Amino acid sequence: MLRSLEVTALGVVEEARLAFGPHMTVLTGETGAGKTLLVEALQLICGGRADLALIRPGAEVASVKATFVHDGEEILVERILPREGRTRAVINGRSVSAAELREEVTNYLEIHGQHEAQSLFDPISAREALDHFGAINTSGLAAARIGVARLRSALERLGGDAKAALRAFELQQFEFEQLNSAQLTHDGELEELTSELERLGGVEELKALLARTTELLAGGDEGLGARDLVRQALRELEAVGDASALVERGMVLFEHLSEFVDDVRDLGTSLEVDPQRIDEIATRISLLKSLIRRYGTNLGDVITARDALSSQIRAAEQLGTDREAIEASLEVALSELRGEEDAVLALRRQHAPRLSQAVEATLLQLGMQHCKFLVAVEDEEGGDSVTFMFSANPGMRVLELARVASGGELSRVMLALHLAVPNGPGSLVFDEIDTGVGGVAASALGAFLADLAGSRQVFVVTHLAQVAALGDVHLLVTKSTAESTVKTTVRELNTIAREIEIARLLSGSPDSPTALAHARELLGRSSGRR
Repeated sequence: MLRSLEVTALGVVEEARLAFGPHMTVLTGETGAGKTLLVEALQLICGGRADLALIRPGAEVASVKATFVHDGEEILVERILPREGRTRAVINGRSVSAAELREEVTNYLEIHGQHEAQSLFDPISAREALDHFGAINTSGLAAARIGVARLRSALERLGGDAKAALRAFELQQFEFEQLNSAQLTHDGELEELTSELERLGGVEELKALLARTTELLAGGDEGLGARDLVRQALRELEAVGDASALVERGMVLFEHLSEFVDDVRDLGTSLEVDPQRIDEIATRISLLKSLIRRYGTNLGDVITARDALSSQIRAAEQLGTDREAIEASLEVALSELRGEEDAVLALRRQHAPRLSQAVEATLLQLGMQHCKFLVAVEDEEGGDSVTFMFSANPGMRVLELARVASGGELSRVMLALHLAVPNGPGSLVFDEIDTGVGGVAASALGAFLADLAGSRQVFVVTHLAQVAALGDVHLLVTKSTAESTVKTTVRELNTIAREIEIARLLSGSPDSPTALAHARELLGRSSGRR
C-alpha cells in the first residue's frame, strides 16, 4: 500500500505532502489545475524517465518521496532531480539504478494511463494472468523442463572440461547445502512470521504507551503528574476554611486516581516483551526474503529450487559418465516434457475464452458495446506465448492490444482484467480511464472501481461525478497564480466541499441548487454502498 507521497519543486507543485489510506482515492480539479501531478510523481517513483524540464522554475532540485508498506515492511523510495548533475534513485537509503527502481516498485504499484500499460503488452504477464485466472498448475511443466535441462547439462559436462564439470557440481552442492540448512518446511512460513512480528511489535508499542500514560498520571523526570497536581490542589484547599466538604470529595478523587495509576502501571508491567524472540523472527524473515529474491517470488519457489537441486545432485551422482544411459534418460524426459506441454496447452486453450468473455463482459458494461477482447494462446512450448488482442469498433480486425487501444481503453481493459484476475500489486493508479465515458457506463465504471478498491488501494484521476462520488477519500487539485508564478495545491475535501465539487463536475456550476441536490443524491448512494 502507498502510505504517503511528498513532492517538492516538481512542475507546478511547489510542495505537496499527501497521506493515503486503503480503498479508493479520487482526484478531481479544473482542466489544467495539475491533476496529473500524482501520476507524474509516481511515474518517477516507478523508474520513469526523469525530464529536467519538470523542475520548478527557480528551484535547483526537484524530488519525490513515496512510502510503501509491503508485507509488514516499510519501504521509502526517493527520486531526486538536480538541475545540475545526475538524477538519483534511492530505496531505503540505498542508491539504485532506474532499472532496479522499476523492478522493485513494480511489486507495489501499477500505473494505467496513456503510456503506462506495459504489463498488458508483456507475454509473460499475460500468461501469468491466464494461469492465475484458470488456476493452472504449471509446476509439472517446470519440473519437466528442469529435468531436460539437467540431462542436457550432464551430456555437455561429459563432452567438455572435466574440471569445469566438477566446479559446476560443487556449486550445486554448495547451493543445496545453503538451502537445506534454512530448514524450509512450508511456503506459508513467511506470512506466519510476519504476523507474529507485528503482534510482538504491537506489545512494545502498547508498553511504551502505558509507560507514557503512567508518567502523565504519576509524574516523572518531566515534572509533576496529574496525581501530584490533585494532591497539591487539595493542600491549597485545606487552607480555605469553608472548603472541608470539597477537600473530602477531593480526597476520594485522589484515592481513586491513585488506584487508577497503580492499575495502569500494573498493566504495563504485566505485558511480556521477548526481545530475543523478536530478533530471532527478524533474522529468520531476512533470511527467507534473501532466499526468495535469489530463487523466485515466494517460499514455494525456494522449496522447489531446493528439491530440484537435490534431484540434480543425486542424478549427477547416479548418472556418472555413462553417456548412453544419459541419452536414454533424455529421450524419456523429452517425452514427459511434451506430455506436460500438451496438458498445459490444453488448459490454457480451455480457459482463454473464459477470460476473454469475463473481460469483454465488463467492457460492455463500461460502454464499449462493440469491442472484442481475445486471449490468444500460441501452440508452441505449452502455450507459453499469450497475447491480448483487441478491437474497439465493429468491422475492425482484432489486433494486438498495444497497436489499437487508446489510453482510456487500455485503462478500462486493465480494470476489467484486475476484476477478473485478482492478483498483482496492491496499489493501482488509473488515469484517463473515464475518457469518452458517460451516462450509465459512468455509473458502472465507478461501481467497478469501488469493487476493485475492496481488495486493493485504488487511485483515480477523474472528471466524472459518478466516479468521484464513490471515493473513500476525495482530493481536490487547484491552481493559483501569484506574482507570475503558478502554484498547485492539493487538499482533502470534507462533506460540504465535496458536494460543491461534485456539483461542479455535474454541471460546471457549483452553486446550482439542482446540481447540488444531485451531488447529495450521488454521495448518499455511495455512502450506502460503502
